[in-house]
Amino acid sequence: MVVFTSVVRFMVAAVLTLMTIVSPVKMADKTAANEPIDPENCKLSLAVISDTHMKVEAGGILNDLVFHLVMKDFEAKDNKHDALVFAGDITDHGYEEQWAHLNEQIKNYEPAENIYLAMGNHDTWTRDETGKRTAKGLFMEYSTKITGKRTLNYYYSTTVNGYPLIVLTSEDDHTAATFSDKQIKWFENAMKKAAKLDKPIFVVCHWPINMTHGLPVSWGDDDYDDMTGGMGEQSDRINKIMQKYDNVFMISGHIHNGISNSETKAELGYESLEKVGNIYSLNIPAINGFNENGDWFPGTSYVIEVYEDEVVFRARNFMSGFWRPEYNYSVELTK
Repeated sequence: MVVFTSVVRFMVAAVLTLMTIVSPVKMADKTAANEPIDPENCKLSLAVISDTHMKVEAGGILNDLVFHLVMKDFEAKDNKHDALVFAGDITDHGYEEQWAHLNEQIKNYEPAENIYLAMGNHDTWTRDETGKRTAKGLFMEYSTKITGKRTLNYYYSTTVNGYPLIVLTSEDDHTAATFSDKQIKWFENAMKKAAKLDKPIFVVCHWPINMTHGLPVSWGDDDYDDMTGGMGEQSDRINKIMQKYDNVFMISGHIHNGISNSETKAELGYESLEKVGNIYSLNIPAINGFNENGDWFPGTSYVIEVYEDEVVFRARNFMSGFWRPEYNYSVELTK
């Protein structure tokens, strides 16, 4: 039954992908330019995608097609995004040939001024013939190749246009994340340093905070507890650090939820952007393939635009080139 369902999903996704290429039907708002709402006053433009699951085995051709259409949409902007962020599960299994394939694919495009990668659980599943974990080394090697920036660790912090971007990742190969005391202490210091810039802080972690975005139910397992589908045991510690600061925006994937808004939340139990205490949590769909809930169409995610007084989250189907304004959000910044 599982195999049959996977085949059906693959076939439907393939048909939908072809529809975006040949169909003239207006699926959403394609009248708005592929530009910021206010280009002159936009201080930062981040395109965020997750769960590309790049692979060279069965299904890889479809993933490559979606990837091609998404990258071409990024290239179609007159002014490139300041950054493109991959929020985890970049590869389907963390194999070196999958990383190498992504590296060869992305060489064909110039999607943004900067590219940043965050590991997901699928990217951590790599071991050599002796059983030794090799995921960290592969990530650092191919992150350096793909981004053009030397990667010294698999969690790191940087700035984009002066705005802090902090990337967290799991240090084990389980479905839930594992954060060492060392990484949590590093994160605490990185947040303190970022806060001194007095600008919105963007935290990227493939795993959402436990019990957000419809979890644990939205994860889809029949047997679950309060940690299912989220960061796991260290979720409260990570969340507690972020709660100390204003204007913190967390970006995650992992759940394969479709996009949802306040109107669909009543039915689905979640929405794409949720206020969690003092912070805002954005959970984005899998860019490749099906999403389980909400608006599940492949190729959909968000562009984040930062202005003087607000951060705007704009939903877009990058595969077909349509904005989805009904799923947009605007957050007024705390002064």
